[in-house]
Amino acid sequence: MKTVKLLVLIFCLVALAGFSFNCKEQPPEPPVVTPPTEPPTTQGLTCEEAIEKVMALNEVADYFTRVPQAKVKCDSQEDDGTWLMQVYEIVEDAGVPHTATFDWYYVYSDGTIQSSFPFEDVVE
Repeated sequence: MKTVKLLVLIFCLVALAGFSFNCKEQPPEPPVVTPPTEPPTTQGLTCEEAIEKVMALNEVADYFTRVPQAKVKCDSQEDDGTWLMQVYEIVEDAGVPHTATFDWYYVYSDGTIQSSFPFEDVVE
């Protein structure tokens, strides 16, 4: 009977030691990262359509008359379809080129436009 108790005790200690050993040796599992199944959907205007709308603004048309090398670019598009547009020119100061922004425009998916630098009528 002593032998059976001793064997049961040894078995329990070995099992407990093995369980403890396995818990310490296993590295933590990395978190599961699931990539999005679909890219975010955008709606509204294309970049080209947004450029056309900005180019049709009177102040932008006037700017292009005075600065023919000016440019309009689609900077970014929000998930709701709103475009952020930059109207700018490239200038050089002491031989270093940089952009000089005329204005930033938000072109919303319904076609409305909001200026970041609202112009007021200036009497010269």
